[in-house]
Amino acid sequence: MFGFRSQERFVFGAFAISILFLCYVADRGQFGHLILGYSLAFYAYYHWIEKRRFRKVKSILTQAIIIRLLLLFALPLLSDDYYRFIWDGLLQCSGINPFAHLPTEISDTSPYMAGLLDKMNSPEYYSIYPPVLQWLWHGVSVLVGENTLAQVMLMRTVIILADVGVIVLGASILRTMKMWQGNVALYALNPLVIVELTGNLHFEGLMIFFSLLAIYLFIRMKATASLILLPAGALALALGVLSKVVFVLSLPAMWRRWGWWRTLLIAVSTLSFVLFLSSFFFDMKLLSNIAQSFDLYFRNFEFNSSLFNLTEYIASHWITHYTVQTIGPWITGLMVLLIISVSLFRRADSYTRFFETLLLVLSIHLLFASTVHPWYIINLVSVAMFTRYRYPMVWSFAAVLSYFMYSNDFIEVWWIITVEYLLVVLYAIWEIYQANVERKSLSVL
Repeated sequence: MFGFRSQERFVFGAFAISILFLCYVADRGQFGHLILGYSLAFYAYYHWIEKRRFRKVKSILTQAIIIRLLLLFALPLLSDDYYRFIWDGLLQCSGINPFAHLPTEISDTSPYMAGLLDKMNSPEYYSIYPPVLQWLWHGVSVLVGENTLAQVMLMRTVIILADVGVIVLGASILRTMKMWQGNVALYALNPLVIVELTGNLHFEGLMIFFSLLAIYLFIRMKATASLILLPAGALALALGVLSKVVFVLSLPAMWRRWGWWRTLLIAVSTLSFVLFLSSFFFDMKLLSNIAQSFDLYFRNFEFNSSLFNLTEYIASHWITHYTVQTIGPWITGLMVLLIISVSLFRRADSYTRFFETLLLVLSIHLLFASTVHPWYIINLVSVAMFTRYRYPMVWSFAAVLSYFMYSNDFIEVWWIITVEYLLVVLYAIWEIYQANVERKSLSVL
């Protein structure tokens, strides 16, 4: 029999091997390899989380940093988005605004840039990546120039530092909420978080870091009954929005916890910072270019959607002359209505309730979205640290099923998407039922 320490080393070894396989060897066109790698990694993850093997934040942070540093030299295998990141950064080094031109419109480039263009997955789109990321890519290009591995390593270092910040901030917020700080392991050791952020160079972690920093500062602001921290919190939230806009959905959820006048001040201050920082990149023509790319993206691309896909299927059989443009605005309108209703009328008499509301808001957004890449689920994982709900962890594994499309000639299979969402929805319903039963029991006592 293994002793406790030997067993833990064995589990960590299996976890590390599976993560290394997914980031150095796996091909997204080989679905069996991906499922095998993720299954082994999530088994170790479940072993740690369910048994609460990690008692101290220091241990969690150490393991999280080690596994991420092992990926430092890997070129992303499951995503080719990073070619556009490098392209946008190098354009800025040449004095060209990446929002001003289509990649295919720029002909006077180096052989290296021409190679990036050949590998890029969106040469017919204007860049849609927000200012904070553009500044980062510009800085990376200034430092290392036309060197793919160096670019990837430097970007990855920033992502690792952001994840360290998320873990430290998460532990601080949990301590303030008087919750078990070991919950940070839910994010720190989640295989999807590690593979998609550190491995595949997606920058959700940067947005999450800025957003959690803002929430932490707003918590301190309320605790001290002072507005002195409001500008710093608003700036942090603005940087989060300018890393990826989705966390602006946290604003409606704030008013029940921080009060309408504080929330209004936060919203106005955040918007002011967003407009000021954006002004360095955008004018009306460039905003028109970006809007055009967003329009093309949402009209031409659907991936791993649930309610959007179901609604589209029903509408295409029952509505004459149906198009996505016909039903799309109605789906978006319903989503906005639900988010506002949840944010305005759900109780928020504690920070736990606030995070539960935010989790529900982000879940509604993803359920109605036309495109749900696996790394989008990471936003839910980060918020779930501060709640009792674990369905985002189930979703983080189930989302891997969406990769089947890449081994099926880029054609989605409806029953695989159905299995993914059934797993998530049924588990979420069970958790909500259990929570309601416990609350009723406590109210009787």
